[in-house]
Amino acid sequence: MAIAKALPKLKVEVFVKGAPLEEHVDDDDQPSDNEVTKFIEASSGDNFEVKYRFSPGFSIRHAMLIELDIDGEYADSAVFNPGSSIRWNSTYAFKGSREFEDGGYFVRKFCFSQLEIDGYVFPCFLSHLVADFCFR
Repeated sequence: MAIAKALPKLKVEVFVKGAPLEEHVDDDDQPSDNEVTKFIEASSGDNFEVKYRFSPGFSIRHAMLIELDIDGEYADSAVFNPGSSIRWNSTYAFKGSREFEDGGYFVRKFCFSQLEIDGYVFPCFLSHLVADFCFR
């Protein structure tokens, strides 16, 4: 469960087929107190969701943007305003990226791609998900 030092009451996990994935930590790859980097093992082609929840006592005095970047690219975001209905212990989820195609909007599920290093394609890989927490 990813927990940023600056936000100990906000917990984030990656789920595949309804179950959270085991996370691995690289202590040398923690950019700041507002960001968390975790590594996970996953099978290529599996769909995944990023779920997060607020523990009791979490509160904000300013608007908060939660932005999800996957492999360094923007994937989705959510905005919470002071006095809004942040529900403690309720689970929120990023299930895919919103896209526009053929005149309509849809959600494309997140999916693990294959990892290729020096021409070798790994059937399973260690990937990383970075969740950036920005306050405004």
